[in-house]
Amino acid sequence: MEIQQLKRFLVAAETNNLHAAAARLNITQPALSQSIKKLEESLGEPLFLRGARGVELTEAGRILIPRAQLILKCRDHYAQDLDELRTKRESRLRVGVAPYFSRSHFADAAARFMSAMPGVGLDVIEDQALHLVKQVQVGELDLAFCGANSAIEASDTLNVMPLSPARYALFARAAHPVFQQRRIDLESLSEYPWAVHDRETNGKHFERIFRSHGVEPPEFSVSTRSLPVIVSMVCKTDCIALLAEDSVRAERELGLIKSIHVPQIEIETLGAIYTLADAPQSKALKSLIAELCAVAAIREPKLRLVESGSA
Repeated sequence: MEIQQLKRFLVAAETNNLHAAAARLNITQPALSQSIKKLEESLGEPLFLRGARGVELTEAGRILIPRAQLILKCRDHYAQDLDELRTKRESRLRVGVAPYFSRSHFADAAARFMSAMPGVGLDVIEDQALHLVKQVQVGELDLAFCGANSAIEASDTLNVMPLSPARYALFARAAHPVFQQRRIDLESLSEYPWAVHDRETNGKHFERIFRSHGVEPPEFSVSTRSLPVIVSMVCKTDCIALLAEDSVRAERELGLIKSIHVPQIEIETLGAIYTLADAPQSKALKSLIAELCAVAAIREPKLRLVESGSA
C-alpha cells in the first residue's frame, strides 16, 4: 500500500468515475485502473464494483476512506515535522547584501525575519553585486540582495527575483560650497573630491560619464567598500558621493546632507534577490525571501539597470 495509491483511490471514490478521476489526477485511465488494482491486491479485497455507469464503492472501499484520509494527514504532519527539524539544523543563513540596500530594505526585512524565526541566525556580508552573486553560484551564500546589475550575466544557475526600485542621487554636506553656485553641472562637480564604493568599478563608471561630456573627471579621493565610511565622508568633508536615497534618509531628515540634481548622474535600479536555481530552499530561507518581498513590494522591472559596479 503506497501513498500515491491511496491518493488516487480517494479521488476515484469521490468522483465514482475512473475517467473523471484520471482527468483530475492528470494521468491516463489505464494507469489509474492499474494503481487501484495493485492497491486491491495488497489489501486482498475489492474496493470498487465496476459498472456501465462508473464505479461504486464496496464495503471494504467505504471502510478504507477515513483510514486513507488519516494516513495522508499523518504523512503531511510528519513532513511538516521534518521541515521544522531541518530548519533547526539549518540554524543560520548566509546572506550577502550590497551596501546601498543594507541600511534600508534589508534592515527592515531582517527585523521582521528575526521576529518570525528567532531560532535562526544571519551571517551577513556586505560587498558589490558582482562578488555577491558569484558567491551564490558557488554555494558560499544562500542569498544575495543587491541591485539588478547589467554586468551580471544571465545564467541557468541563478534565480532572480526583481523587487521595487531604488533611486540613486549625488549627495554632499548641507553646507557644501557647491550649493552656492548658481548652476551645478558636471564641470562644477569635477572641482571637488569624490568618495566611491570601488575605484576600479564605480570610479571608472563616473570617469566615462564625465569624459563623454567633455569634462575632466574629478579626483576620487576616497575609495572604500564601507557605506558608513562614505556617508561619514560626505557629512564631514567636501566629498561628493552617489548614494541610494533610502540609505541616507536619516542624514537627510537631520539636514546633514543634501542631494545634487544632475541629469547625467541620476540612476534608478531594481533591487533583486539572487538564489541558486534548482536548489532546495529551507523554511528559513523562504521566510527571509518573503520578508524582503514584503518590505520592497514586488513590481515589474521597467527601470534602467545600473551599469557595471554601480550597485
